[in-house]
Amino acid sequence: MYWFSMSVSDSMIVHIQDVKSTKQAWDTLVKMYSTNTQARKMQLKQELHNLQKNKMNISDYFKKVKNLADALAFIGTLIDDEDLVVMTLNGLGKDYSQFRTSIVVSKTFPNFQNLITLLISEEMRIIGTSSNGGS
Repeated sequence: MYWFSMSVSDSMIVHIQDVKSTKQAWDTLVKMYSTNTQARKMQLKQELHNLQKNKMNISDYFKKVKNLADALAFIGTLIDDEDLVVMTLNGLGKDYSQFRTSIVVSKTFPNFQNLITLLISEEMRIIGTSSNGGS
């Protein structure tokens, strides 16, 4: 059961935390995610496209994006890595406009995993700039 719980995303854990066996956990997830799969797919895609960072820190924002992508993958809909990067960048907000532009015009487009490192550095820069009065 431990291995099973470590293999699923955080958003799925809440649905299986009280089950007694891996079979029960699997059956619970299958039932939850296969029920009306088309509607679920559309809902998850809509959430992913509309997700905004707002006041979340980068780590929390990244987790939300990853959880939505994992939920889509679970029902058989894979999101292309480049599309995931673009959707993540689109939800960042105006504080990240220079960062977003630098990524888009860069000769090497980062993959989704590398993007988190770049975003954490940018978040630290933004926090440092705002705590110094914008200087």
